[in-house]
Amino acid sequence: MVEAAESAPETPGRKIVFVLGAGASAPFLTVGGEPLSTALIARALRSDELWRKVWRHFERERGVAGHSSPGAGDHLDINEALLLRDRVLSVLQATRFDHINFEHFIQLIDKTALYLCANHRTEIAQLDSLLLGLEDNLRKQFTKSDPDGWRYLPWLVREVVLEVVLAAWEELDQPRRDSILDLHRKFFAAVARQYRGVSLYSLNYDPLVPVALRPLGYDTGFLSSGHLRPGSCPTDARRLAQLHGSVGFVPGGACAVRWFDDFREARAQRIKKVVGERLVCTGNTLQPPFSAYYQRFFRDCYEAATLVFIGVGCGGEQLNTLLAVFPVLRPEQRVVVVCLQSGPETRNFTTFGDSFLFKIASATNDAFRQGVRTDIEKLATSVDERGFGQFTKQTWLYARGSEEFYRSGTGSGLL
Repeated sequence: MVEAAESAPETPGRKIVFVLGAGASAPFLTVGGEPLSTALIARALRSDELWRKVWRHFERERGVAGHSSPGAGDHLDINEALLLRDRVLSVLQATRFDHINFEHFIQLIDKTALYLCANHRTEIAQLDSLLLGLEDNLRKQFTKSDPDGWRYLPWLVREVVLEVVLAAWEELDQPRRDSILDLHRKFFAAVARQYRGVSLYSLNYDPLVPVALRPLGYDTGFLSSGHLRPGSCPTDARRLAQLHGSVGFVPGGACAVRWFDDFREARAQRIKKVVGERLVCTGNTLQPPFSAYYQRFFRDCYEAATLVFIGVGCGGEQLNTLLAVFPVLRPEQRVVVVCLQSGPETRNFTTFGDSFLFKIASATNDAFRQGVRTDIEKLATSVDERGFGQFTKQTWLYARGSEEFYRSGTGSGLL
């Protein structure tokens, strides 16, 4: 148990918001012994074998549904899809793809697919051509695929990501899974005893937090049947949302989403949906439940007494910018950043110059921007001795990783 933070405020009856990035799950979920991370998924997106595995599931379902004939008009050649993937990766090469959020890659894939199937939307096609650095004759280079077939590409790349996440979840043996779920339940149950309202917003696709918190009564917007509750933007005191989607999500009618507890069945249902209805996107913020999620997310962040970021990187500039605004609007708001790193390397804070921690700190503190507020050596000493330290007036750093934070974070006084 780490020593309590002497300046932590008393917060009974107030609201706390957790934002969970890849680092929140990395200590608990692995693929082949490697922690599930943005870097791991980015490498998986380069795997021809994984793409072909997902595509074989799709082709089988097309055959069952009678959509596999050459004249169907929506054929996508997997070899051309892989060539286009490599083309987009080459565009990202100069931006160090391994070090940015893989969502950037997905966004470019979406734009490229739109370009290739947008015969009747030349203004969009030309704009995407400029953004991606693609030649006007790109469509002519891919002759084995129908223009409508490219509509499947956004679904395909997302399903490749979900395949990696599902593998990590299934790699957990039952004793380890039970231990991890129990750790999360105890932590968030303790938090709920300190705060009137507790909201969790996960940027991850894995089901770890939804499964762990189900017995605690957190509202996800889904009924027990798995269907989305109509008009769902609830005001429940305990809220849980996966802002980007989940391995348990399946597109449903009217652009809504259903939740499946059986994640393999969820994958099978997504394939059936994309064959029959071409519902390919799992994270469109204009569709339910995502539109309701974001409405509640921004309101919660503004109202919160404490914002806690666990394992959140700096890949999503829009999200970073929005979140940096809330402490400015609420000067009394406390921001706690739980770092991925733990151990002696945290002393080298100069390596954090592009990190989310520094972005939040520089956005919320004029003195920090002027270079006179923070004594880096003092902070490093505090981290070494106690596992955490005060970075600015509002910002605290916890540097022993998410697993240790779950074990002792409520005892540190940071919350």
